Amino acid sequence: MTPIDRRQCLASLGLALGGLGIGRLPGAQAAALSAGPANDGELARLSLNENPLGPAPGVIPALQRELANVCRYTGDEFDALAGAIATGEGVSREQVILGEILEPLGTHLSLRGGLGGEFIYSDPGYTALIDAAVAVGGRAVPVPLNARLENDLPALAARVNERTRALYLVNPHNPTGIVAGANELKNFARTVSRRALVIVDEAYLEFADHFAERTLTELVRGGDNVIVFRTFAKVYGLAGLEIGYGLVPPAIARVLIAQGLNNPHLFNRLR
Repeated sequence: MTPIDRRQCLASLGLALGGLGIGRLPGAQAAALSAGPANDGELARLSLNENPLGPAPGVIPALQRELANVCRYTGDEFDALAGAIATGEGVSREQVILGEILEPLGTHLSLRGGLGGEFIYSDPGYTALIDAAVAVGGRAVPVPLNARLENDLPALAARVNERTRALYLVNPHNPTGIVAGANELKNFARTVSRRALVIVDEAYLEFADHFAERTLTELVRGGDNVIVFRTFAKVYGLAGLEIGYGLVPPAIARVLIAQGLNNPHLFNRLR
């Protein structure tokens, strides 16, 4: 499967995101496309991993062109973007849930089975999904990183039980930046997903070499109980647009869609 070329598909759709130059690129290549600092008078908050180089050169003109259409509701553009992502990723259209979905996904999974569901994650780590789950009655199950500051995959797997709603990990890990071995992580996710949902946050994976070998998208395509999340916020410098997407198993996708999570009216025309 050839990785999705977002530069081509988004530009062809004529969306506000068109012309971003966001092909699947290692971090160094993405930086080379940058238009420079986003705002000379405003510092990038590196504690939030804001991209100090700003977005690619085509972003600002594309947004400016779309300003004339803010009197129109979002509709066909939303479906076209989701369809293009689905085609490139080799999944069905219904499996693409647009948006920064981690928090609503945590809320949904926590409420779905009643109070007390457990959410396993690496500690320290990024906890947006975990915090959302706990806020509505879920239980956080932190698992310390190993001595090399990596996701401790055997220890994470050992905590899975009948109360587990999801096992959530970030690869490369936040905050250590360490990327898991491709085959090791795939074998882990494939095995654990037979017992519990595995959610893998790939927000930083495009900074790593050999992206196509490392992503777990093939597990989603293969029918494993795995969700892959990505965002345009990091390597592509679009944090202010708050747009990402999840690649989701069909059964979970249908529930999320029925609950309105994939509604184009949750989006504006600039994102």
